[in-house]
Amino acid sequence: MRMTTTTRTGLGGLQPAEDTPQYFEGGQQNPGEMIRAWRTRLGVTQEELARGLGVTLSTLNRWENGRGLPSHLAWRELKGFAARRGCPL
Repeated sequence: MRMTTTTRTGLGGLQPAEDTPQYFEGGQQNPGEMIRAWRTRLGVTQEELARGLGVTLSTLNRWENGRGLPSHLAWRELKGFAARRGCPL
């Protein structure tokens, strides 16, 4: 199951799809940096988090490295995982 939703701009950059929620307030951290920092606070590997979210390791790696963005559904899974672990995003 692929959960990455992005659109390409004319400049080749990734932009969130219309259904993708706002990831952060104030624009101080990009989504990938935020996901990586949160995963590090949780003390889990990319593989463990990917398995917990039901995505592939390569998908999670793309999110963290800014080569893709989580879809609306994947973002909901991230929030649920955070709530279950008691560690907010």
